[in-house]
Amino acid sequence: MLLSKILNSVSVVQVVGNPEIIEINKITIDSREAQKGSIFFALKGLKTDGHKYIQQAVSNGVSTVVLEDENPNVDRL
Repeated sequence: MLLSKILNSVSVVQVVGNPEIIEINKITIDSREAQKGSIFFALKGLKTDGHKYIQQAVSNGVSTVVLEDENPNVDRL
């Protein structure tokens, strides 16, 4: 499914890149499972904060990151 189709049904604060051409085939909250074609959700949990693992997800080739908090460095990822 195209990322643009997914974004149509949620409230979006900021989009970096072109969601019209990004194909999504997997959703994960585990940065170790992140790969090309997946969305990584960086969520705050009871034991850890997913925002700590954004760089690992990006290094693994994730196509999209959804943040719970604002991240001023997101444009540099």
